[in-house]
Amino acid sequence: MTRNARRCLLALMLSAAGVFAALPVSADSAGARVARLTDLVVRTVPLGEVFTILAGDSPEWPMQEKPDAVSAGQLACLRDELSNDGYRRMKRTEVIAYVAENPGQADADIAVLEAGGAKMMNRLMLAGVEQERTGVPVDEAKIMGEATADELAAFMQMMTGPEQTALRKLLGIGNAYDAERSAEENESAGEDAGADLATKVMLKAMSNCDVPTDVLFQ
Repeated sequence: MTRNARRCLLALMLSAAGVFAALPVSADSAGARVARLTDLVVRTVPLGEVFTILAGDSPEWPMQEKPDAVSAGQLACLRDELSNDGYRRMKRTEVIAYVAENPGQADADIAVLEAGGAKMMNRLMLAGVEQERTGVPVDEAKIMGEATADELAAFMQMMTGPEQTALRKLLGIGNAYDAERSAEENESAGEDAGADLATKVMLKAMSNCDVPTDVLFQ
């Protein structure tokens, strides 16, 4: 990403901070707030969709390299935990705790995600998965160029705004993006964050399915 592009995105982020901070607090009940935020979280970081794509490649996924390490029941459990529905269940539990701890912040996070943060991250992540599957490079400039100014501002607010630090932790992306880093550095940080998140989700699924982690090292 060029220096001018980074400056433009930083300007959008700074202008967005005031806009999103000024939005009215939602009147949603706690249950409705949890449902909305859960939907947005699983859309923003669509690991459930990614897992579903991978599961379609092999009936033995995610144990295709060690099919004899688990029973048929354990494999079925893992595939269910790592499905769209399973991933949503997992994130909903985290969202419930997050909303309870951050009731006011949750409304601001919902606003940022609905304004474009969720859409932009979803498109970039799924494009990255397609790149890995096909070898065709992701045209990030095209994806960003197709977004509106408001969507870009929301995306930058989500990725770098200090008000969304807790949200980034909930999403599992942490500080994977820094407008002052090079495109290569951000890509590497993003890949590391994605791998770490996928590993955590996988380990959680293994725990829920009573699959010992030592099967990974057999």
